Amino acid sequence: MKLLDISGLTKRFGGLTAVNAVDITIERGEMIGLIGPNGSGKTTLFNCLTGLYTADSGKALFKGVEITSMPSHRIAESGIARTFQLARVFHQLTLFQNMCIAQSHQGEKVIATPLQSSGAELGDAAHCWLDFVGLTGLKHEYAGDVSYGQQKLLEFAMVLMSDPDLILLDEPTSGVNPVMINKIVPLIWNLNQQGKTLFIIEHNMDVVMKLCQRVCVLDYGEKIFEGIPEEVQRNPKVIEAYFGY
Repeated sequence: MKLLDISGLTKRFGGLTAVNAVDITIERGEMIGLIGPNGSGKTTLFNCLTGLYTADSGKALFKGVEITSMPSHRIAESGIARTFQLARVFHQLTLFQNMCIAQSHQGEKVIATPLQSSGAELGDAAHCWLDFVGLTGLKHEYAGDVSYGQQKLLEFAMVLMSDPDLILLDEPTSGVNPVMINKIVPLIWNLNQQGKTLFIIEHNMDVVMKLCQRVCVLDYGEKIFEGIPEEVQRNPKVIEAYFGY
């Protein structure tokens, strides 16, 4: 059974069709890239998959269950977690507190929870994932006081607290320097090697080509190509979408 099966997914905003009849399937354990020019519908597709937008037509099945009309917190509970283009962390909480509250952060809904660890298991998980992304030494710092790249790492670690079956990463390397990119890319690769399934929006083509086994390309809301990275790089439709020739 496919882990995620998107069929004919369409989202309109008035007269603008942002996502137009897109079909994408993802098998468990894959790492799939989603690329396309600015405004091609990539984040809109992610927003439909995570309940921030409701698709106008088509459907998405996750583990065989339709999630198209589910609220965001239900989708999160089903095993899908995501990051955003701009890191979303709680600036006035410490990194460790951010990790603990992540357990109750379902979609856009935050359920009241103690800011301190609610038990050894929660604390152990928070420390484990902070260590994974290299932020253990900053766990008592406020998230608003660390660098933007470190906030991106924190958001990434927060996503992992729920042990999701599918991780959606929206431009994980955007807005950070090359040194931080060289930290983030191996972490993503590591997760996939551990069996995690990832669906990644990314504008950095070097990152996409290094990480992804398969790449889907959107342009004006439509999927214009899908294939292995080498095929994407030389496909005429993809070249025209990016460079106009």
